[in-house]
Amino acid sequence: MFRGNNIQTWDHFLTALAQELPEVTAADGEGLAILTETVTSPTLAAQLDGVMKSLPKAKWHQYQPLSRDNAREGARQTLGRPVDTIYDFSQAEIIVSLDADFLVGMPGSLRYARQFADARRVATGGAKMSRVYAIESSPTLVGAVSDHRWPVKARDIERVARLMANELGEQVAEPGGGLPAGIPTEAFNAIVDELEQYNGRSLVIAGQGQPAEVHSLVMRSIARWEISARRCNTSIRSKPARSIIARRWANWSMT
Repeated sequence: MFRGNNIQTWDHFLTALAQELPEVTAADGEGLAILTETVTSPTLAAQLDGVMKSLPKAKWHQYQPLSRDNAREGARQTLGRPVDTIYDFSQAEIIVSLDADFLVGMPGSLRYARQFADARRVATGGAKMSRVYAIESSPTLVGAVSDHRWPVKARDIERVARLMANELGEQVAEPGGGLPAGIPTEAFNAIVDELEQYNGRSLVIAGQGQPAEVHSLVMRSIARWEISARRCNTSIRSKPARSIIARRWANWSMT
């Protein structure tokens, strides 16, 4: 716990909060700013939403140095507003990762890893595990555990996304040059066939480092293909980083 550059205890913070809270409450939270990292916990999100309802003039900002601005801009291009997509791997039998390290490198990765592991665990009674296709620009844990992996240049991921979207019925401008080197046409056609075969039980994810256009392509395709991410919630808690101006509390931070 820091106040300015000085280390403080939790008790110091509670004491200061108790002194200022009546005035803040009387002003409906005006002057109070809360800064957090990306929130994926439903419990914490509900608590913060409760604070915002109780103090409607307070401000809640989410920020991370390694942000998901590309994903949010892709959502804005597609849906008209920035949102966070929450995936449900328990519903996915086919997973296509476009440079997305969803097991360790995304908000919600702990939950995703558990759901993914459960779906890959073959139990008695003839159950089958999910299948994973990874197309990525650098080695990831997802690629290591995938059934099929193809390394490509990061700039070629958009080409793959455009070709895939067109094959599945989303009318977008096709890139020149066809598939990137290293991805066999037969393998690409197999991915498309399985996405169509498992309509409603498939999942396509774009990596956070991919440009907004790739995220937009995937999100538009999600709506058309009716793949499993469509069943998941989008959160309006997603907000772009903004400068924070507040009369009080801006100099308290928890680490």
